[in-house]
Amino acid sequence: MTDDQGETKSANEAKDAAAVKGHPPLYYLTAVGIGELVHRLVYPLPIEMPGIGPLSPLVVRIGVGALVFVIALVGVVSLVRMFSKTDQTPDTWTPTKTVLSGGLYQFSRNPMYLLVAVAQAGLGIGLGDLWVVLLTLPVLVLVRFWAIAPEEAYLEAKFGKAYLDYKVSVRRWLWDGCFASMRTRIQR
Repeated sequence: MTDDQGETKSANEAKDAAAVKGHPPLYYLTAVGIGELVHRLVYPLPIEMPGIGPLSPLVVRIGVGALVFVIALVGVVSLVRMFSKTDQTPDTWTPTKTVLSGGLYQFSRNPMYLLVAVAQAGLGIGLGDLWVVLLTLPVLVLVRFWAIAPEEAYLEAKFGKAYLDYKVSVRRWLWDGCFASMRTRIQR
């Protein structure tokens, strides 16, 4: 693509948005659908929990799943409000006006994706479907390469040093470094 002066621009610069593949919430919904289909039609992997006092195992399982889901939902709502306060939207096809670094973004560069994965796990627990829970891991791998990589390339190109400094100071996921420190201990 070229601009008004005839200079070539990348796709990210031309549309001022990250070149994310697809719509990330659909990655999670697809995983839930696949998990439920496999669970119901191919090979069930039920999640069983014991009853607690007068509460039946079903009520406990649904309660735990609902609690996990609601905690994730509260986090997502807080992030959407943060976007709104900065006159932005979490939609990946819209321009980013500023790097968000407060709230949950001070702990993870990708809290929205992480919280939606937690919500997926909560839904799987509530449904009693271990497939839905297990599929959060491959979804996070897809998110890493199909959404986060293009987003980070876009943000680095748009914000330069400000975003690079943010990347250095905040982990992508909450557990970044856990495996590196484990490897270091094993190598000693």
